[in-house]
Amino acid sequence: MRTDHQTISIFAPEAFQLALQQLAEQFRNATGITATLTLNPVAGPSADTLVNRLRAGQQPDVALLPTAALDMAPDIWSTRATAFRSPIAIAVPGSSARPDISSPERLRDVLLGVGSIAHSAAGSGAYVSGPLLNALGIREQTAHKLRLIEGRSVGQALAEGEAEIGFQQLAELLGVPGIAVLGPLPAELQKTTEIIALARETGEHWVRYLQTAEAASCMVKGGVEPPLETPPA
Repeated sequence: MRTDHQTISIFAPEAFQLALQQLAEQFRNATGITATLTLNPVAGPSADTLVNRLRAGQQPDVALLPTAALDMAPDIWSTRATAFRSPIAIAVPGSSARPDISSPERLRDVLLGVGSIAHSAAGSGAYVSGPLLNALGIREQTAHKLRLIEGRSVGQALAEGEAEIGFQQLAELLGVPGIAVLGPLPAELQKTTEIIALARETGEHWVRYLQTAEAASCMVKGGVEPPLETPPA
């Protein structure tokens, strides 16, 4: 797959930097096309957020947005498809024992036994501090243990000893030094974030590439789940 359009621009959430940088490199090797990544928070007051960039009239070839943010973006796209799904994972400081979190019952026991639980201010953090603890039946018992991490990642806070266990998107925890990633939430409790690829005509080849087996392998290494749908037309 080769094209005369040798550079494409991609707006994407900074949380997926690891996976996207690897995908961009593989994409260039496979196609000869350079994907220029602009990685920022999705929304918020800053002019640099993806949503505010798009509202200001910036028009990348591709924008990757969570489903919750789709209505915030201008409709300038010719193609729309699932790019990947992002699961929530659990980590502990690297010097800590690795508890068993393989089932809801075991995770419940672990959370009751620790003294502090870190979570982010983003969507995954809202799920952990509310619906997850409710589902486990321990929200009241653990409310005083919650540590809201702002301005940096949960992984960084764990590495610095600010909590005994933490929750964040798997893609954000991978590669953080000084922590041990225990794995994703048990399937019964998992809440994945679906990331949608919106593309103008000049970026449609990137969206098609995301549906390939080569891209799927790269996604798994970067902490996200490949799309389950067929390639867009």
